[in-house]
Amino acid sequence: MKVIGMDKVGEILQRISDSKINAQLTWYDLEGFDYVIGNSLLGFKKTIIHQDINWSNIASVISAMACDAAKYFPETSFASWYKENC
Repeated sequence: MKVIGMDKVGEILQRISDSKINAQLTWYDLEGFDYVIGNSLLGFKKTIIHQDINWSNIASVISAMACDAAKYFPETSFASWYKENC
């Protein structure tokens, strides 16, 4: 997985949203960040655990979230745009 630069965090989050991929990003004061991909209302929820990322670095977490979004939603415009970064 290629870790994106801080300057790309906003663009990636916007593209995920524009592709209608549901995602949730959570910030814990001392532990860092985590995320969920999917839609719990429709019974589809993916919580991904990566051992190789820095959970206290937002760019690292967004990179992992983006790769998982592209993997689990390959038919979206986001996946087409981001797939080379995973």
